[in-house]
Amino acid sequence: MGHAFEILIVAIPSPLFIMVLLACILLLIGRRPCDATAGFLFVVALALILIGALLQVPLAHRYLNTPLFLILAASLLVILSSAQTYGLVNRTRNVGLAAIAFMAALFLILETVPFRPLYAAFRPFWLNYPDADHAEAGRLNPSWMGWGEERALLGEKFEEFCGRSPDICRNGRIFHLYYGRWLAERPRSFDIFDAANVVGKEPLGDHDYYLFNRSRIVQGFPQPKSRPILTLDFRGYEMAWLYRGSDLAAENYGFGR
Repeated sequence: MGHAFEILIVAIPSPLFIMVLLACILLLIGRRPCDATAGFLFVVALALILIGALLQVPLAHRYLNTPLFLILAASLLVILSSAQTYGLVNRTRNVGLAAIAFMAALFLILETVPFRPLYAAFRPFWLNYPDADHAEAGRLNPSWMGWGEERALLGEKFEEFCGRSPDICRNGRIFHLYYGRWLAERPRSFDIFDAANVVGKEPLGDHDYYLFNRSRIVQGFPQPKSRPILTLDFRGYEMAWLYRGSDLAAENYGFGR
């Protein structure tokens, strides 16, 4: 249950988390017409998280979208109701409320922009993990481990790399160890394969490349010791690595066997 609530907390941007805390305080110290509705939404959200934890659902951000929405909706109800009352008492205070809202929105943008374009790997500015440059089998944290989107994002970086060094990528082969789409579909100077099709006979030449993501390593694949030719990271936290086959051969990498 503790892990479930950890996931919830680190999924919320800092300005919104402050808003949730403020809403909870306002619920305790004041009374508004919307309090019953907001309280009900909070209770339902917390109940869904507890049920998910007790049923041992493999909780991650994607399973907590509904509780997150309910918590933010309840918080907005309380905050906006309080702000409306505060502004009606003295209309000159509306300027201050608008300034606070603007600053919160600006900070929200600055905190989330480093995780574009998909944002699943978001973590608050205050959260950093010690394993930012590597992954270990079985080692999870409350943030996103990846779900295959790294194939498209690191693939885009590889295509840019090929544009600068076309000879390196010509007739190359990419083998991915975690399924995902490679967008966009178009002719390329290299071919893309599922590494599952070459298990036990992996080609390890200079023009063979292997794409590892954090999820695959956490699920049991050891991370190669070689230096990757490309990495994908979000605010310094690496999520995927691309290794040259000949480098894997040099370290006698066994693909978990």
